[in-house]
Parts: sequence; C-alpha cells; structure tokens
Amino acid sequence: MVPESYAAATTRVRGSKSIEHKQLESLDGSRIVNLDQLQQYIDGLVSHARQCQCSITLNGETRNGLASILSSYCTSCGHRAVLQTSKKVKGPNGYQRWECNLAAVWGQMSTGGGHSVLQESMSTLGVPVVTKSSFIHT
Repeated sequence: MVPESYAAATTRVRGSKSIEHKQLESLDGSRIVNLDQLQQYIDGLVSHARQCQCSITLNGETRNGLASILSSYCTSCGHRAVLQTSKKVKGPNGYQRWECNLAAVWGQMSTGGGHSVLQESMSTLGVPVVTKSSFIHT
C-alpha cells in the first residue's frame, strides 16, 4: 500500500487549473530522471492544461533497467502523455541504448565493479537496475 503522503500531490499550473499526480500501488521506490526529459514532459502537461480543465493521473510504468517510461492520462479528455526518464544514445555496438543504463555499466566497468555491485548500490536507493543479461550486452 502506498503511504498516504505519496497517494496524491497537486501541482498548480497557471491560473486556477491544477495537475493531480496519483501514485499507483505498483509504482514505488525511486527513479533516475534526466531533467531535460522531465522539463519536456512538464511543458507538454502545462500546454495541455491550458486547453483542458483537467487532472493528470499517473497510471503506468515500463521499466528498462535504470530507465523508465511513465505513462499518464487526462481524466477529462483521455489525452495521454509519456515521460521517458532517460534519453536513448548509440551504444558501442551501434544499437540504441538508454543513456543511464549505458553510463551505469561503463561506470561499474571502469571501477572494477560488475552487475552485483551495481545491483547492491541501486537497491539501497530503491532504484530498479538493469538485468545481468542487459548489463553484459550493454
């Protein structure tokens, strides 16, 4: 169960409108968020709120190691918005990778750590981590 303090928070948006963020019981812990990505998401919500008397509800998450895709929707009109908590970049093998996962793997490798060290560090912070298979292939 989500603690009452996390159940709902309201953020004022210009004028009398507000955006309500509700945490789902399945969404818990902490996340690493790229601030540029967050600003783009907020800008999109503000733009939508100017046009629609609404509240925005956080309703899902897709985890990709340290990166997450958070989805939300407008309770008035059904408009959907998505926040990718990390950018995608080209990895050393030419494939697109989540920037935060790539940085975490490179950081561990450069300091002599591995997947288990990364997993232990992130779990103490409540942050989901990349799988061992993804760690090896990143």
